[in-house]
Amino acid sequence: MYARGMRGALIGWVLVSLGTAGCGETAPSTDGVGEALPAPEPRAREVDPIYDENGIPRESDVVVAGLTLPRGLEELEALREDRTHVYASVVPREPLLRYFGPRLNTLDIRHVGASVSYIGARPRDARGGVVLLDVHIRPSAASGEETRVEVHEQPPPMPEGMRVSEDEVRRRLEELAAQPRE
Repeated sequence: MYARGMRGALIGWVLVSLGTAGCGETAPSTDGVGEALPAPEPRAREVDPIYDENGIPRESDVVVAGLTLPRGLEELEALREDRTHVYASVVPREPLLRYFGPRLNTLDIRHVGASVSYIGARPRDARGGVVLLDVHIRPSAASGEETRVEVHEQPPPMPEGMRVSEDEVRRRLEELAAQPRE
């Protein structure tokens, strides 16, 4: 009986040894097969390079006569003249109005159709000699989705005692007559 017990113990030990010999290689588990995967962690919201969290365009590095322009404007070089800066933008009119409104000090705001003009405005953060601006925000003629921003620097007032020739007055009146009316 002792031999039989020894033999059974030896067989048991061999079986256990064989069973643990392949410990590094376990059979694949079938747990979780066919079950829905957990939802991934939400990613941090990416910051829009043009708009802030309130939907207002962010400031750019471009400054015209003390007025910092918003991001999302592209200057139309072909339309640039002395004291006139013209920009095209894919930013809609409403966010642009929310941007420019607090940055321009004027009592003369004109609404003509879909266009809004700030006339004789002083830029809020301008330092030194302040240049008055006429800022026009209007739909672009190119497409209904684009907006056009025009910034006209008003000429500084003439120094006291300076006289203007009749030819200069006539030339200036012709320039004004050639400008488009609102």
